[in-house]
Amino acid sequence: MVRTLQPAAWMALILIFCTGFAGIAWQNTPVISPDQHQQPDTLPEKERIKEDKTVINGDLDKAIDEVHRAQENLEKQLQNKDWEKMHRELEESFGKINAENIHEQIEKAMKDIDMQKIQLQVQASLKQIDWQKMQADIQKAQAEINN
Repeated sequence: MVRTLQPAAWMALILIFCTGFAGIAWQNTPVISPDQHQQPDTLPEKERIKEDKTVINGDLDKAIDEVHRAQENLEKQLQNKDWEKMHRELEESFGKINAENIHEQIEKAMKDIDMQKIQLQVQASLKQIDWQKMQADIQKAQAEINN
């Protein structure tokens, strides 16, 4: 007498087989040989965010002292600047800019543009155009399009 397994028994056997197969598959970790190198990313790494110096970590009194020292250093640097010399150099620069001379140069350049000469050149080039030949070419092209 041959016994056949019922569907529930088949399902149990398949479940046991799959569980055993999965357990065997995850027992060993994959071995990476030294020959296998990871490919570097094609995009450069973003720079790591630098520590924000505006955030106060630690003693508040030390931070306030550091701010006072920075202000004193800034005031010393501003006092060492020769503001009068800078002002004189700026005034000299403005003095070198001669508005009247620039205006005269612009007027001279405008006079050099001889409008009558330009107009004569345009008329001469228009006379050189063979209008009859152009008209014949246009009519020929229209005839080809119509056919």
